[in-house]
Amino acid sequence: MDAPQVQNIDNAIYILSHFGLHWHLETDIDRALAQLINLGPLRLERQLPLGGEIVVNSDADQILINATSERTGIAHPG
Repeated sequence: MDAPQVQNIDNAIYILSHFGLHWHLETDIDRALAQLINLGPLRLERQLPLGGEIVVNSDADQILINATSERTGIAHPG
């Protein structure tokens, strides 16, 4: 699956008006890996009560999921 195919699936799953979800894949990935990776944003969605951005990047060796928001549901020390 390439990034546009994965993004189309995500459009049906997530409330994308609440936050942005962007995929940047260097190479195509198989469907099973795409399903596994989708668990990350699914868990992060609950921690973005005011919305935000989730970006999924990949290279040959790793997948990186980065979430940003003005305010998260995670308490930070200090």
